[in-house]
Amino acid sequence: MSKADLNPDLFTAALWGLEAQKAKLESQIAEFKRILDTRARQPAVPAAPKPKPTISAAARKRMADAAKEQWADFHLRKAEAEKKAMEPTVAKKTAPKKAAKPPAQMIAAKGKKKAAARPPVVAEMAPEQAGPGS
Repeated sequence: MSKADLNPDLFTAALWGLEAQKAKLESQIAEFKRILDTRARQPAVPAAPKPKPTISAAARKRMADAAKEQWADFHLRKAEAEKKAMEPTVAKKTAPKKAAKPPAQMIAAKGKKKAAARPPVVAEMAPEQAGPGS
């Protein structure tokens, strides 16, 4: 290409386009740097956990005494239960069962009970004995 074929307006437009792309790239680079800076400032490993609170010697002694007392109570109850299990047990006497009635007797007894539960039948009164309005 010769210098005569080159149009200065074409070069000016190309230059503006390249500068616009450069500005866009620079803003993207700045954005990435900002993201990396904020990540770099944050600790990668979480903070160390808090140490356990120390228990005083007196508190440890109270805990040990309480545990010993619970075990002693447990073994005492266990011994009492074993002793009770070793004692001979006396069988309870049960009442003898009543013999069942034959079906015919049961039906007759049931009929008598129903009859006793019914109210007595009142004989109808003669018309002369009846009151007014009947």
